[in-house]
Amino acid sequence: TLLDEEVGIVEAETYQVKANKHPLNASISPHDLFHIERASYARITQENTIVCENALAAAGGEWLWESVHAPWEAYYIDGHSQEYRRVAVATMIEEAPFEPRCYGLAKKMGQGTVILSQIRPLADNDKIKRVYARLLGNLGAEIHTQLLSYLKDEKDYGVEAVMGLPYLPYQDYARMEAYFTDPDFILNNLGEGVFGWMKPLHKRDGWITVPESAGHTWFLTLFVESELNRDPTQRASGVLPDPSIVPDMEMSANCSFKLFLNGRLHFEHENPEGTPVDLLIEDTVLREGVNRLVFICRAKDQDIMLNACFKNKFGDYLTDLNYRLTLD
Repeated sequence: TLLDEEVGIVEAETYQVKANKHPLNASISPHDLFHIERASYARITQENTIVCENALAAAGGEWLWESVHAPWEAYYIDGHSQEYRRVAVATMIEEAPFEPRCYGLAKKMGQGTVILSQIRPLADNDKIKRVYARLLGNLGAEIHTQLLSYLKDEKDYGVEAVMGLPYLPYQDYARMEAYFTDPDFILNNLGEGVFGWMKPLHKRDGWITVPESAGHTWFLTLFVESELNRDPTQRASGVLPDPSIVPDMEMSANCSFKLFLNGRLHFEHENPEGTPVDLLIEDTVLREGVNRLVFICRAKDQDIMLNACFKNKFGDYLTDLNYRLTLD
């Protein structure tokens, strides 16, 4: 009724759209018109998600966004993303007939313009927020936002991410524990190992959360690089032992876990209730250079959640540690 014509909605999910040449698309980045590309070797834990659920069918107006000729449906929905078939699948789709669909429409009405958009308004998606902010700005809206507002807190220097791999029932648990807790355990840049590909798990809202881990056991690992020697037993010649240099770890977790440090069991905690608890793990000795941390977590009814940071004996957060997920 508003457009003086009938507009149809066609169920046509798509993972990516492209911006047509139009003043309302000024400064909208192509990068923001798809969410992620989940390739076989991508070191990510998120699943790709659709950008639009439905397409528009209208006779008039100018198309703002349209679908692209890409193999995403074959990869993400049909599951043909294995490395040995991806190129062949992409080639077949590229050579197949393709008719783009409309996912955004602009039609001049009187002294203004009516905009129809099928891009899902996901409030927690930074890309979508940028698209709509740019669109509104191009329409003349004044957007107020804080450009510089965040001051990093000391506690934010804690562990931001770990690499994770689930224990599967058919696997040999004893061999997995021995493998991951080996003092010489390393992990290459692809996250590959004897028991499969480890994936990065990043902190969000104060927690590192392991998706779909409820009721399961996961091996989590990271490497902590210390610029200073914090191990009194490895002090330089003529230097007296100083226990104050040994840091403590503040740990919050909702699961039972074992903590291995440089190949030795350093701390073990049982959490039969599966509720978040705060722990102080004293004397977490870090030697100069790379230190290997492994958490073996057993979840109850909730997904694994944890948070960890290091403090010195005076209660200050350590700000000179480097956290690495892999080693070159």
